[in-house]
Amino acid sequence: MADVTIPGGTADLANAARNLAVIYSGKNARILLDLHDQLTDDVIRLIKMQLKAEEPAYATAASAIQDASEYIGDGMKKIDDIAKGIDLLKKVADAVVKLVTLA
Repeated sequence: MADVTIPGGTADLANAARNLAVIYSGKNARILLDLHDQLTDDVIRLIKMQLKAEEPAYATAASAIQDASEYIGDGMKKIDDIAKGIDLLKKVADAVVKLVTLA
């Protein structure tokens, strides 16, 4: 996975979280908006970093991004299980935080 994919994938999922927040309501919408904010903040940090593909945290983040992207897509429509979607986004957020702390 190229270095651009982690920041780009994270940015795409931040947008998907925002899109889903518009579709859903209540607690799920709030969680999705919080994840959007966190992922957006982390994208800026990721862009500034020199990502190293050999870091275990890199592979973890790349895998989490891929899994979430495959399940959520662009977030423009309801997904089968919003709780699963939120869990996948949380895994991305956690993996990205670990990657950012390596800098």
